Amino acid sequence: MKTIGVNVSLDNVVNLYVGKTDKCTCGCRGYYIITEKQRDERIKKDGVELYADDKEILDAIDEISMHKDVIVSVLFDEIQFKTEKYILFVKLP
Repeated sequence: MKTIGVNVSLDNVVNLYVGKTDKCTCGCRGYYIITEKQRDERIKKDGVELYADDKEILDAIDEISMHKDVIVSVLFDEIQFKTEKYILFVKLP
C-alpha cells in the first residue's frame, strides 16, 4: 500500500491494533499484533513471545488501503492509519 508518499509493508509496520477504535485502545476492547519478524527478534532479545500474524496485518493493510475515510495522524516517528476496526502504526521513513 502506498499512501501520502509512504510505502506501507511488513518492514515498516510497528504494530496493528484490532478492535473498537472509538475510545480506549489499551487492549481491553481489542488486541495488538506485531509482525512475525518482530516476534522472533523479541524472543531472541528477552524471551518474550508476543502475538504475531503477518497475514492478518497484510489483510488489514489491504482493507485500510480501500477506505476513503481513513484518519491519518502523525505521532513522533510514526504514522497512524485509523478505521472503525483497525489502527495501523507505521514507522516514518
